[in-house]
Amino acid sequence: MIDGLTPWMNDKVAELLSFASRSGIDARVVSTRRSCAQQNAIYESAPGVATQARGCQSWHVWGRAVDLSVDGPLEDYAVLGDKWKRMGGVWGGDFKGIDDFGHFEWHPGLKIEDVCQGAADCPDPTEPWPDDRPFFALPSVRLVGGAVLAGVGVVLASRVLSK
Repeated sequence: MIDGLTPWMNDKVAELLSFASRSGIDARVVSTRRSCAQQNAIYESAPGVATQARGCQSWHVWGRAVDLSVDGPLEDYAVLGDKWKRMGGVWGGDFKGIDDFGHFEWHPGLKIEDVCQGAADCPDPTEPWPDDRPFFALPSVRLVGGAVLAGVGVVLASRVLSK
């Protein structure tokens, strides 16, 4: 488990890192969750250069963004960015006005305005994230579903073999 990410984001980043490894790309997580104050400090350090998101307006605050470092050519970031986009994510290499090749976001169907109107709306950074995975992606649901399918398979096989 990667600290600071929602469970669904964690699953997606693990999938991307596995893809990177299989592709011979040496990638590692360098930044995950930030407080609104930490994000604002990054913005203030280089407005519009380091990030375009102030305070709570970053997906990092919501546990749905990660920054990766790749030991290799710039093209390796593009390979990961293309894979991430095929998975349904947003890649920082596509941002307008800023080159953020190591930034990867996961928030299908949401805009930052949907979750954050201001600092008062931001999550408590000391609290764990609720499980935000879709119902059928929850580990317990997958386990039960697998057991049911296996049971059905055994019943069908026994009927075929008994004839």
